[in-house]
Amino acid sequence: MKFAAIGRTKTLVDSIRRAVAGGHICTLIITTTESPESAITEADFEALAQDIGATFLNTRYINQQATHEIIRASAAQVAISLNWQFLINNETLNLFPQGIINSHVGDLPRYRGNATPNWALIMGETSIPMTLHFMDDGLDTGDILLQRSMPLTAETRVRDIYDFSAHVVPKMFSEVLTALEKGALQPKPQPTDPTLALRCYPRLPQDSFIDWHQSAEEIQRLVQAVSEPFNGAYTYLGTDKLIIWRAYAEKPQTPYLAVAGHVVERRAKGEIAVATGDGFLIVQDVQLGDGQRCKAGDIIKSVRLRLGMNLADEIAALQQRITALESRFQTDDS
Repeated sequence: MKFAAIGRTKTLVDSIRRAVAGGHICTLIITTTESPESAITEADFEALAQDIGATFLNTRYINQQATHEIIRASAAQVAISLNWQFLINNETLNLFPQGIINSHVGDLPRYRGNATPNWALIMGETSIPMTLHFMDDGLDTGDILLQRSMPLTAETRVRDIYDFSAHVVPKMFSEVLTALEKGALQPKPQPTDPTLALRCYPRLPQDSFIDWHQSAEEIQRLVQAVSEPFNGAYTYLGTDKLIIWRAYAEKPQTPYLAVAGHVVERRAKGEIAVATGDGFLIVQDVQLGDGQRCKAGDIIKSVRLRLGMNLADEIAALQQRITALESRFQTDDS
């Protein structure tokens, strides 16, 4: 079966190669600027296109007539899509007689939209399926074709989800293309009840700021959800940004009184315990400012420390700076 590939990431490259090895013919590859977390570039897609004899197009304007002409010329019967950033309209969808098959990390309709692996970890889900579905004019609303589920535990990090996806999605695409070619595909419509759908919106770097008044389990899930390849969950040690790369939640053995964010214990193996709104967060690996990653105990050497931005102190310091600047300007004017 002739197919086109639309999107980014190494998993799409591997999916193309797997489908070609399975006897399918890739006639067109469309990509655009790689994501910051991607380990692959537009040049890698171009090299793959040359290797397999496919037309290559680097553009974000997939809905323009010039792109439509290239799609028609490719004679692709179907397209596979992964990590494409932009809306694909109905006119473009209809250029492929068998439609566009999209890969989505997350359950549908439960997790539609953006940052679904991160949100699933933050919400404490116990599993996350890799889903292939037909695209339509909605957001992740097309018929489901195939799912493969990954269990999630307290130790699961977002990189683990990406690794699982990279392993199973190429096989899934090849399987679905073969079933489509044989006429054996059985699409499953998604439920139409709007209360079953959960719209996930993008997450920004500032969303990784740690609120120490949350429970230790909630903070642990945040740490897991924004760890590599993302920028990490962060707090402040004084005025310096402190990224927490590894940590786990712990229920204290005895009752305690402590302000959220306070360092309550230094332990062996370089761990520290920090009080939260409910329980202790045992912090293992950190990074202070632009420094190197290290054990938390290498930086935090006292229980007379509190993590997090002290807004009252920062406002007071800012007021002092403003007063000093005003005094300087008045002196200059005189």
